Amino acid sequence: MAQKQLFLELNGDFVLNNNGGLLWAENWDVIRQNFERFFFTNPATNSVSGLPQPADWIFHPEFGLGANTMLGQVFGQAFINVLQQKVYQAALAASTGNSSVPPVVTVTRATNPQQINIQVVITPTGQDKQTINLTLP
Repeated sequence: MAQKQLFLELNGDFVLNNNGGLLWAENWDVIRQNFERFFFTNPATNSVSGLPQPADWIFHPEFGLGANTMLGQVFGQAFINVLQQKVYQAALAASTGNSSVPPVVTVTRATNPQQINIQVVITPTGQDKQTINLTLP
């Protein structure tokens, strides 16, 4: 049985159902929430000056991509390759068990060298393809 999650929009608040209770996320919403959580959660890292930066999720300090910490970077091809692999692993983890159709992740450099475009296509079990488009920063 899949773990239940409350429906929570990114940068939003919990959503109420028709009875005034908290709404449960289902299907695509669970996948999208899991992916967004990974994408924007900061793992434990070191700052540019070498000082340790604590993780957002202290019980799982290596979890997260930390997209917000990538501001101002120049994205070379080696970085893009690593980023694409991390995003692919996050999409696999977020897709909650549809092993028959793997996610498709495309990472491209924008015309601005400090900007990256990410497209993730996930096909939830028994549903149509869904696309998430992200731009860093």
